[in-house]
Amino acid sequence: MLAMSALTVSMCWELVTIKKDKLNGIGAAIYRKPTTNNCYDQRIKNSPPMCDNDDDANAAWSVSFSGTPNDS
Repeated sequence: MLAMSALTVSMCWELVTIKKDKLNGIGAAIYRKPTTNNCYDQRIKNSPPMCDNDDDANAAWSVSFSGTPNDS
C-alpha cells in the first residue's frame, strides 16, 4: 500500500476517493491525472521518467505499456 501511494504521488496523481464494498470488502481507489505538466516539471527526482516526446499522449488502445506517465 505504501509503495502504491509513493508511486501515485511521484506521478502527480490526486487521490479522489477510496470506496470499499460492504459485502466482500474489496476496495478501489480513484485517482485524477493532473491537467497540466506543472507538477511533473517541479519534481526533484525524475522518477518515474516522462515518456518520450514522440509518444502519443492520447493513445489508449493497442499500445505497449512503457511504465512512464504521458507528457500531455
